[in-house]
Amino acid sequence: MRRRSSPRPWWWRCRGRRRTSGRLINLGHPPPLLLPGDAPARYLEVSDPQLPLGLMELSGWTGCPQTFPFPPGAQLLLYTDGVSEARDGRGVFFDPALALDEEEFGNPQELLDRLVSDVLRYTGGRLNDDMALLAVSRATAGNPGATNR
Repeated sequence: MRRRSSPRPWWWRCRGRRRTSGRLINLGHPPPLLLPGDAPARYLEVSDPQLPLGLMELSGWTGCPQTFPFPPGAQLLLYTDGVSEARDGRGVFFDPALALDEEEFGNPQELLDRLVSDVLRYTGGRLNDDMALLAVSRATAGNPGATNR
């Protein structure tokens, strides 16, 4: 897998250390996955998904971001369709929420390492598309020395 730093068609913003929410616009990728740690994983589906970045002007969309919870201790996973469209030998799509549900990860790198391992195992080591991944974690109130990543 190749790592690159190109713009991704998600927009996630979480301002300030005391905020427990983030704002999201989705421009053509699968919905982000929130892993709250104390509840089941869930997809953050926006009510008005848009065309991919670069085609947005064709839609005339002038909407605004939606607010979602991002509580302390939670992790957020952003990924491309190389993850959600990975298939097993029977042609069944990989489901990141099912694979990662009720798991706890110490940091974003652990989450990403586990996801890549799960996708490769699920597909028998064959990927038909690239995977771009980003995981973000939120420090817990009980651990003031922790940092948001």
